[in-house]
Amino acid sequence: MKALHFFNLAGVLALAVLCVLQWRDNRALNHEVNRLEETRIAHEQTLKEQKRAVEGLTADRDEFRERFKESNAEAVKARRELGETRREVAQLTAEREQLRESVANWAAAVKQRDTLLSNANERIKGLADDLNANVARFNELATNHNDLVTRYNELATNRNDVVKRYNDLVEQVNKERAKGR
Repeated sequence: MKALHFFNLAGVLALAVLCVLQWRDNRALNHEVNRLEETRIAHEQTLKEQKRAVEGLTADRDEFRERFKESNAEAVKARRELGETRREVAQLTAEREQLRESVANWAAAVKQRDTLLSNANERIKGLADDLNANVARFNELATNHNDLVTRYNELATNRNDVVKRYNDLVEQVNKERAKGR
């Protein structure tokens, strides 16, 4: 009888240890899931910011193109009017030089903008790759978590079966004791 009590005590202690270990594993997994979710949100925010920056740069590029077209139109007009008078020729020559400088500045700005767009695209691709890797890790973590929950449910079912058998045995022992009295 005492051996059975010690055996039951050992079983209860083993179940308690198992529960503590399972709780610890689930807690660690939950912390990892939370960390990955925070990382995903940070990456998503960075992507949104970079997308806004790209949209702004695209708008600037379109504006630069429009201004460049306008500058070219003005240059053509200035060339037509060169023959009218010497004063106008000198004035238009000065404007033409200004337009050339402006076009050079615009070309340099467009080149710099293209470089920035290229760098931004590379960063976006890197962030997208990181996000995809994190999503894959998150999915793997979720699969592992589901496997652990399934295993836990199996262990809980087994425990319930053992407890039921124990209760049945206790009931039998109590009946036998009652008969003996």
